Amino acid sequence: MIKRFRATFRLLLKSPQFVVSLILLSVIGFLTVFGPLITPWEPWSIDATKRFAGPSLQHWLGNDEFGRDIFSNIVYGARISLIVSILSMTFASVVGVIIGMVAGYFRGAWEMLAMRGTDIMLCFPPMLMAIFLVALTGPSIVNLVFVIGILFIPRFARIAYSSTLSVAEIQYVEGARAIGARNWFILLRHILPNILAPLFVQFSLGLGSAILIESGLSFLGLGPPPPAASWGRMISTAQRYLSVSPFGVLWPSIFISATVIAVNLLGDALRDTLDPRIRNRSE
Repeated sequence: MIKRFRATFRLLLKSPQFVVSLILLSVIGFLTVFGPLITPWEPWSIDATKRFAGPSLQHWLGNDEFGRDIFSNIVYGARISLIVSILSMTFASVVGVIIGMVAGYFRGAWEMLAMRGTDIMLCFPPMLMAIFLVALTGPSIVNLVFVIGILFIPRFARIAYSSTLSVAEIQYVEGARAIGARNWFILLRHILPNILAPLFVQFSLGLGSAILIESGLSFLGLGPPPPAASWGRMISTAQRYLSVSPFGVLWPSIFISATVIAVNLLGDALRDTLDPRIRNRSE
């Protein structure tokens, strides 16, 4: 397993997309973790004398309409966005993989119920369903995690289902059944390790979509309630003063775009490296 991981990582290092995404994510991760130690300003610290001030040595990215430090708000907003996206994708992947593997392995009624349920969920636009569910449950970080996770369960379930269908027919799985191995052992030992590659790709690509959904909900006032910082709410409040100062909209938009581009590049690199058909064509 370790040798396989090292070989895969060496292949990834040959991908320009992976290198670029690794650099961008490293910078964003560094600012997220160590940003509060770099800037002396609290995100909720108000200074009316510095309203709409531009970038300076004290406030690197300028100040917003309340005189708050934009860099501090972006750093704390990054924490919210990354936590929500990572936790929601983890929840979606665990639940979706279980549903998809059970449906693909046992077939029958399980398959019909699981796949028809995912088809119904995929019929609704994700953002519209997210607005409805958050408005129903209330805006909070925990609710956002579960709502965004529910939106992505069908994607993981479909991938796990189709991959399980193909792997379940391989001879070593049939051999495990013939010697009397338990179903849960076959699923965890023989099937799950062989369907992880497309799931990793979906996880990385889903992170970018989750960040956009969280930012969109925050923009509409359905994100984490104040005083929690949020990129989407920063843009929503700053757009009213765009003619006075563009920095309140510019910097959060740049960070959202950079983060989404980074995780999408990571997903593309993983897809190109882990999918043998694409890798063989490129070689």
